Amino acid sequence: MADPVTIAAVGWGIAAVGWLVSPIITRLLNKAFSYLGVDGAKKLKELETKVLQLELLMEAVEESPRRNQLERLFQDLRSAFYEAEDILDDVEYCSLERQALSLSHPGDKLDSQSMPSSGKNWVNGATSNGPPLRVSKMELSKILEKIENIVTEAHKILQLLNLPSGSNVDKRQIVAENSRGAVTTVAPPRLVIGRDEDRVKVISMLRETLDDGQQDRSGAKPYSTIGIYGIPGSGKSTLAQYVCAHEEDNIHFDIVIWVHVSQKFSVRAVLREMIEQGFEGESIETEESFRWLWVAEGFVTSRNTGEELEAVGRGYFDELVSASFLQPVDGDKERYTIHDLLHDLVSKVAGSDCFRADNGWEGEFPQDVRHLWVENCKLDLIAHKITRLKKLRTLIISAGENDTPVEEKALLENIFTGVTTLRVLQITPWTAGTLSFPASVGRLKHLRYLSVGRIVSLRTLRCFRVKKKAGYELWQLKHLNKLEKKLVIRGLQNAGRKGEAPEANLAAKERLTSLALEWDSDAPLSCGADLQAEVLEGLCPPLHLEKLRLCWYGGSRYPDWIVGVRCLCLYRCSRLGAFHGCSPRLVKLKILECGWDALPDNMEHLASLRKLVIDGCKDLRSLPELPRSLLHLKISGCDGEVMRSCKTVGHPNRKRIQHVRTVIIGWESLPRAELLDHFESEPVVPEKEKEIAALVKKLLVMLGLLLLCMFSVIARLLVGSFLLPAPLVVVILLLVVWIILTL
Repeated sequence: MADPVTIAAVGWGIAAVGWLVSPIITRLLNKAFSYLGVDGAKKLKELETKVLQLELLMEAVEESPRRNQLERLFQDLRSAFYEAEDILDDVEYCSLERQALSLSHPGDKLDSQSMPSSGKNWVNGATSNGPPLRVSKMELSKILEKIENIVTEAHKILQLLNLPSGSNVDKRQIVAENSRGAVTTVAPPRLVIGRDEDRVKVISMLRETLDDGQQDRSGAKPYSTIGIYGIPGSGKSTLAQYVCAHEEDNIHFDIVIWVHVSQKFSVRAVLREMIEQGFEGESIETEESFRWLWVAEGFVTSRNTGEELEAVGRGYFDELVSASFLQPVDGDKERYTIHDLLHDLVSKVAGSDCFRADNGWEGEFPQDVRHLWVENCKLDLIAHKITRLKKLRTLIISAGENDTPVEEKALLENIFTGVTTLRVLQITPWTAGTLSFPASVGRLKHLRYLSVGRIVSLRTLRCFRVKKKAGYELWQLKHLNKLEKKLVIRGLQNAGRKGEAPEANLAAKERLTSLALEWDSDAPLSCGADLQAEVLEGLCPPLHLEKLRLCWYGGSRYPDWIVGVRCLCLYRCSRLGAFHGCSPRLVKLKILECGWDALPDNMEHLASLRKLVIDGCKDLRSLPELPRSLLHLKISGCDGEVMRSCKTVGHPNRKRIQHVRTVIIGWESLPRAELLDHFESEPVVPEKEKEIAALVKKLLVMLGLLLLCMFSVIARLLVGSFLLPAPLVVVILLLVVWIILTL
């Protein structure tokens, strides 16, 4: 068995070769040469050939003790690719900036210097929060030339090390070392005859476990290796293919890997091929909270222009889970982990590109780090170190429970001004308040997520607060039609005009399942009832909305669409006069702390209503006729008279809830109404008096048990001294027990 160091060394080969043939690199080269124009196609073909040669070089160097000498060269090559990508990102930024300027000033003519053309060597732009941006085609050409020189230098180094270069690898030597031809496919021939019994036997051996009760092998463990022997051409590989194809179709094993093992056995080569076969074409990341990282970093691509990148990323993730590469933590479908060995391999592949600082780390960061995670560290001490990382692309800062709070705005100001290459920024605030970003965030021209109103592909927006200032208007939500799950809109009293609410275009956000519309508690002072009603009317949600919550709504009326939701919650809202129509969708209704004296009169028309909760409505005096479909009713925190009337047999309120299966009044669950028909009306006892009476009864029972124990001891003494006959003592004990039970 190979030692751990030998196995870990495979990581460098995977990192080098896998990174060089990555589709991201190919796309980068295409993009670079298309921007340069002229002989771009010719240059691209030449460079692709050299990169392919470098791939062979890496494979040759992997077996060499001088591998570290070429590893430095490979790091330089990767750095050059990143520099080229940054320049192309600048070009794209300039293009987007011109589009934004043309939208905001459609009548203005842009400066010719800001337009890219084959006759211009510079692409100019300007940012509102930084110096003018200048992108040089000559600079990009130099970077690509640097890449070519590094590949050429690698050839020379290999010749000096007496290793075969990519152009003169002895193919006959490879054939001699691997005289057994590699079978590269798992699929067997279309027709296999006479191998069914052999296949069944091999499959039963593969699936054998300790619980199968097979004792014919003297208690031996299940097979770990099964050999298929025979002369050349007898169908050994065909049988193996036949078995693999069957197991892939039946999905008994989590993953089936087909790997060729040459006559020159190499643990590193076999391990590398197993990893490539097992996880071919897949990315290594986690679920929803990190899926957007793949898109932001450019890891997810799609040839179909109509296909959303996040959907593609979700497919990648599902593939990794099905292959058991990612495993849920304790059954949690949102948090996933990978095996320690795979984590070590991934870390090796990532190299110095990724770095994690946690648990009070105070060292120095690698200067070429591009993805940094900081957790449970003294940020006030290491913030200046972060600002020196000029190649940083991803920064994730997670504040721990024991972290000392820092001045977040000052920290962000230092980061934004010092690290302008950020593409992904994720920060967990130290406090529960709103995280405020300084104006210098505009300098992050590479950042993938900018103005809320322009991010038309945004999926999650937990809360949007309307304010009477630019950037906080309802129309900012107009184009965010891909929002999904839950959305909370607060401060609706600040909706300045009647026609602003429809501009939010909530009806087009069909992926929303839950919507909360909130006014502030002092809304009636700043926003009239009619204006509130018009705002609510204009915020018509999508047709199949599941949950709607209204808070502090004081409008003069309710819109017709309100009964089109399945679950409706009204918190401190104005009275709902009547429901419009039969409302075939409303299943659950909550009325919380509303100052109503009565519920809507036509509630019996809510034919689908199953659950009704009334809590904290102090002014409520009576109940209306309730729908026959109602199964659960809970009334708590309301007027005491109403709650007592619901418990009083014969009272009109009691009769209106007799058909409800489960009724909870306060904390007390009432028995089924059908079982109470023959009961006489019990005197109404205040709730507090009932509680006191029950407590006194418990105390008396405990006292009686104590007396019983004492009397038993005394009786035993009396019988022992013959003062009382034993039968008389038994009678006295039974009498005491009867008295206790009748309390």
